[in-house]
Amino acid sequence: MRINNSALKIITAVFSALLLFGCGEVLDEKKTEIEAKRLLEAASEIRKDLEVDRPVPDRISSETEIQKTSQGVKLFYYTKNHSPKYVENMLKREFKVGTARLDSANQLIISCGNEKLANEILDFIKIIDIPPIQVRINCVIVENYADLTMDKETRVEVEEVFSSDVAMTPKGEGPSFPGASIRETERSDMGMELGYSYSEDGEKVETLVDLLVSRGYFKVLLNPTVETLVGEPAEVTSSERVPITKIVTKNNIQPYQETEYIWIEDKLKVTPYVYQDGTIGLKTDISIGSKSTPEGVVQRPVITEKRATFGENRIRIGESLIIGGFRKMENSAVTRGYPFLKDLPFIGMFFSGDDYEQRAKEITIILTPSISGNGMPYEETMDWAENKLESRVKDKDLSEIIGETFTSPLGTEKQYTEKLEKDAAEQAISRIKTEIDINETERELKRLKDQVQQLETKLKDQQLQSQEAKKVNAEYKEKLNQLKQLQTKLQKHLEEQKAKARKAQQQKEAAQKKAKQQAQKNKEQAKAEKKQNEANKQQAKPKQENNKPEEKKKPAKDKNNNSKKNNSNEKK
Repeated sequence: MRINNSALKIITAVFSALLLFGCGEVLDEKKTEIEAKRLLEAASEIRKDLEVDRPVPDRISSETEIQKTSQGVKLFYYTKNHSPKYVENMLKREFKVGTARLDSANQLIISCGNEKLANEILDFIKIIDIPPIQVRINCVIVENYADLTMDKETRVEVEEVFSSDVAMTPKGEGPSFPGASIRETERSDMGMELGYSYSEDGEKVETLVDLLVSRGYFKVLLNPTVETLVGEPAEVTSSERVPITKIVTKNNIQPYQETEYIWIEDKLKVTPYVYQDGTIGLKTDISIGSKSTPEGVVQRPVITEKRATFGENRIRIGESLIIGGFRKMENSAVTRGYPFLKDLPFIGMFFSGDDYEQRAKEITIILTPSISGNGMPYEETMDWAENKLESRVKDKDLSEIIGETFTSPLGTEKQYTEKLEKDAAEQAISRIKTEIDINETERELKRLKDQVQQLETKLKDQQLQSQEAKKVNAEYKEKLNQLKQLQTKLQKHLEEQKAKARKAQQQKEAAQKKAKQQAQKNKEQAKAEKKQNEANKQQAKPKQENNKPEEKKKPAKDKNNNSKKNNSNEKK
């Protein structure tokens, strides 16, 4: 029966009219639907925080106050870079003072005995309350499965041949991959069938080979980026509930399978330290849990946990620490078949089943530390999030596409073709723009490389000049040190000479003073002797006149006086 073009057009028009008017309620947007779409669009928008630039309260950033109270001197301090608890512990350890803290306001109240102690504590706090160093750690934990498995199963079935049935199949109606299905039940339904089947008048001959080959893959277990302060640990935990299938056997009950869910966790704990030589130390504790493939004769699943703990590793900024060695290798092969038939060339593959598996697994850990900045500006973060949302298909566009498809069935194919052509043109334009961008990027990259080379050359020249300057500076410092040593030695010698001169001057002044005193004493003694002599002479004259015999004794007396005179002169 043939239908002409006019009848086909009439049928199409009637069907379109029925579809258009009969589905009017479906295509017509109701108030609830419009409101739901509006709410969904509002919920999908990203609203900016208008108070993100609000500054810190002035009270928290105020200066330290020292007040004298009836109970002594109180020091009111607002911590700037560390928590009040940290500063309090340091003060109690060093000064043994009483403290009270208010964590909500970052305020610390310190009881001091006097104002001098308060100033000492304030100087100590200014030294320890310095900006901490923040470290960003990028961690990549990957697992590489270098597996190669091949499962082969055959089936031979002959029905109603010579009034008999022949079936050679391992179990059930289809291939079940004996080795693979024990390890993983789902693999029994996988594979590609290849064989021959013939059926006529109740007679049936079927030969089938089912093959399954799988290769390894690369799996990223964890790829977190954490930021923490120096000396503070950062921990990341990823948990997953995996199903474990087990067979339950009880008395008088047919064995059945039961699925149990077990938590498997991957943990990463890193504590960074920054040193003055430009290196970053990482204290790392890594724990990786996984569900391994079944092992042993009964092929029971095994839950494994791999753990690595490192006291500390030194890494230069811009370099990565690679930790490997979690390796496991396994080879297994299972062959099942019918005696004698499985050993026949080429034909034997229809009477045997093989399972071959070679597995190598390795876990690699890559840690890349860096000094963290101050984060990304808020405006840039919001722009990035909005660009991510622009790529999604909006509900309005989806409604228009569905509406056009249902409301214009006569023009669907044409519109679809136009849409494809439009998409192809847009893709071509996008590809051309991409090529232009790539060319511009390559030119920009070349220009940047030239600038980098120029900067490297300039840097090398500056380094050479810097080395020469360092050499000259070292020589200058050496000469300056020698000059300082000579100056110190000369100054010491001058001080010694000055000390000797002062000592000699003091001795000279003491000798002069002593000589002057002795001369004065001798002078007074001479005067006294002179007076004595004159008195003696005056006494001797009357005696000469009265008693002449005594004149003989006078020379002796005069002689004694003369000798005394001479002695006094000698003393002078």
